[in-house]
Amino acid sequence: MNRKLFLKFSTKSTHTSDLQYLRSKLTDITNVKFFLFENLLDKNVVFMTFNTTTDLKNIKDLITIHRKSETNTFYTLNAMNRLISDENAGEFKKNFAIDWTLYRDTVILTGKISSRIIPIRFLDIIN
Repeated sequence: MNRKLFLKFSTKSTHTSDLQYLRSKLTDITNVKFFLFENLLDKNVVFMTFNTTTDLKNIKDLITIHRKSETNTFYTLNAMNRLISDENAGEFKKNFAIDWTLYRDTVILTGKISSRIIPIRFLDIIN
């Protein structure tokens, strides 16, 4: 089974219990590290990212995400496509090259009108 990168939306007050819940669902728990990031727009919100081969479905506030490691940018495919359209006056171009350095240390999600770009700060690695 392929490894997937997940992002869990949580809060500073609930991330420990959310982490325990996620661990209870994982079948490859010995190989999983959780990376904790602070949402700099709302410092009560944290993001936990982790890779796993476990098929995780129907877990509240959990999404599959992608990462551009050179810039520590996390994004959904829909958000990347929206970002391409946003940067091209509403036109999507498959061969458009995103300048990822503009999005260093961010989470990019889809919003109602355009992409939501959330600056983040690394907090911790949890084994």
